[in-house]
Amino acid sequence: MAVVHPEPVSEDFNIVLLGSFNPAIFHPEWFVRHGLFSEDALETAKIDAITRDFAQFSLKSMRLTCDDARLTIAVASMAHVEMLFDALLGMLNLLSHLPITAVGMNNSAVFHLDSEDRWHRIGHQLAPKDPVWNLLCEKPGMQSLSIQSPVMWRHPLLENLTVHPILAMNPHHPAINVKTNLHFPIPSKPDNEPALTGTEYVAAFAKEMWKHATHRSRAVATTIFETIP
Repeated sequence: MAVVHPEPVSEDFNIVLLGSFNPAIFHPEWFVRHGLFSEDALETAKIDAITRDFAQFSLKSMRLTCDDARLTIAVASMAHVEMLFDALLGMLNLLSHLPITAVGMNNSAVFHLDSEDRWHRIGHQLAPKDPVWNLLCEKPGMQSLSIQSPVMWRHPLLENLTVHPILAMNPHHPAINVKTNLHFPIPSKPDNEPALTGTEYVAAFAKEMWKHATHRSRAVATTIFETIP
C-alpha cells in the first residue's frame, strides 16, 4: 500500500534579522518610495504602530515587525514568499549600512493526518516511551521534539528542527506542526575570503540557502511520513 503524504493545510515563512535598527524609518511609504512595492500597494497597508522604538505594519501580504534589536519580515502563505525575498534584497541594498549580527530563515507547516493511530505512531517513534518515560509517567505523550544540527555553507550554520503534535484544534483531524529554523551568525572577521558587510552576508545567505529554507518543513514531514507509515 502506498504511503500517504499529506499536503500542508497551512504554511508560513519569515526572516529574522538581529542587530541594531531604527524602527522609525520602516513605513509602507518608504517601501513604495524606493520602488520595492507598487504605489497601489499602499491601499492594502495596515499600520499597527510606527514609533521611534517600534514599528509593525502589513503591506500587501507581507508583515514587518521591528524594534531596536530585531527585524522580522513574514508572510502567512508560501504563495507570497517570492515577494518577501524581493523586498528583503531591495531593503538590504538600500540600507547597506545596517549593522546585522545574525539572520534566521524560518519555515512552519501544519499537516493533518489520516488517523489518530498514525498520529500516535509518529509520536511513539520520534519520542519512544520505553525504556524511560513509561517508568516515570502514567501516560507519557510527546509535546514537542527539537533537533539541532550543524549545516555547512560558506560558514557554519545551525539548523533547528521541531515537531509539535496537534490534537486540540480538531480531534477528528490530528495534525503535526513542523517548524524549521536556519540560523547564521554573521562572522566578525573574514575567513579566507574578502570582507563582507553584514547586509552582504545576509543577501548571499538568503540567495544561496533560500530553496533549502523554504522547502525544509515539507522535507522533514516527507521523511517522517515515509519512515513512519
